[in-house]
Amino acid sequence: MNINAAEKQNIVNSVESWLRDCVLGLSLCPYARVPFARGEVRTAVYEASQLADGIKQEIQLLQKQPATTETTLLVITNGLEQFLDFNDCVGDIEQLLHDEALDAEFQLAGFHPAYLFGGEAVDDASHYTNRAPYPIVQLLRVTSVAKAVDSGETLSVPERNIKTLRALDKSRLHALFPWVEHS
Repeated sequence: MNINAAEKQNIVNSVESWLRDCVLGLSLCPYARVPFARGEVRTAVYEASQLADGIKQEIQLLQKQPATTETTLLVITNGLEQFLDFNDCVGDIEQLLHDEALDAEFQLAGFHPAYLFGGEAVDDASHYTNRAPYPIVQLLRVTSVAKAVDSGETLSVPERNIKTLRALDKSRLHALFPWVEHS
């Protein structure tokens, strides 16, 4: 099933709303604000069946545009609705980066509407740190991640994010993440 240009634009708009309202609005990623404001965050939509080619295209684009595109969010449609399938796919992409000797240049972050951390209760708010309106694989530049790590703040970010999300009442959490199935 191919999605048309209007559907793709609706998906991009939804992802950008998530970035503004959740990621930036809750300060879940302190490193996202500047690239987002500068227009250096690319959102690309691919059907699951096109993902292998899409990954390669997006890597080539990032390699050609180091000054204008900081990171790419690959939004996956028509497949990978199940979190475990998505998680397996992220592992496959990591293996591809390794096999192609690109893991020194790029690394991944994964986001999914049903994201779950092992060892946490299914209804724990901590899962929302990685919940997005669609399955998303983010291609990050290793050099950018290294700069963030060198700043010394990265170790506290996950714990702070969990505290932030756990402090929200359920109605606020549901309003920010309306695509998540709430029990």
